[in-house]
Amino acid sequence: MGVTFPPHQIHILAGASGSGKTTLLLQALASWERGQLFLGTIVPSKGVAYLVGDRTREEVDERVRHVGLARVKVFGIVDDLRNATSKIRALKYTPEKGLRDLIQEGFGDYDFDILVIDPIFLFLQGKIIDYQDIALSLITLNQFATERNLTLLATHHATKARTDFTFKRSQDRISGSSAFQGFSGTQMILIDTAESGLSTYDLHIIPHTSAPRTHSFVRGEDGYFIAVAKKSV
Repeated sequence: MGVTFPPHQIHILAGASGSGKTTLLLQALASWERGQLFLGTIVPSKGVAYLVGDRTREEVDERVRHVGLARVKVFGIVDDLRNATSKIRALKYTPEKGLRDLIQEGFGDYDFDILVIDPIFLFLQGKIIDYQDIALSLITLNQFATERNLTLLATHHATKARTDFTFKRSQDRISGSSAFQGFSGTQMILIDTAESGLSTYDLHIIPHTSAPRTHSFVRGEDGYFIAVAKKSV
């Protein structure tokens, strides 16, 4: 499908809650692991570390097994019962340190070059609508990616659909400041059928290095995405 996700950057996958972001992302990771194109390409030479904060590790692990993703280790923040409350509260004030501490605790010596942050909201400092707060948070995460030789894939929420206007650009659906667009590498916006009224789930991809494009999917009875004829943008 032609899009390349540059390393040492953070890339955003946004969509409404329940739209299937996690499933779509895991399908892409499994395809990349097998050397196949799905949404685009990343070349993982090591493993994938999956840091999940809004559901249990078991839920993600089940999907991991179903898609056949082999080189992945999942760490669930809500599963860390030893001192989870204090750690989660600390994220509000020092999200970068919180990220480093969670990676050390959750992955230890595990060798990986792709880090999934699901969702990114926990690791942003300040107000989500404040341009400078989000810009500085994303700069910090990009610096972290460069330092650790990582590609970061992060999920995020989309702005709730309203009936009194339409979005002129798909990336404007990303919830919060427009700094999400300026300080991340590639933005992907998943629009489900309930919001669009269409028969397909449409994924809009906006890279920094090539023209935007849209891919369309249907979901099987098992919940997985099946590509259909793509639309022109």
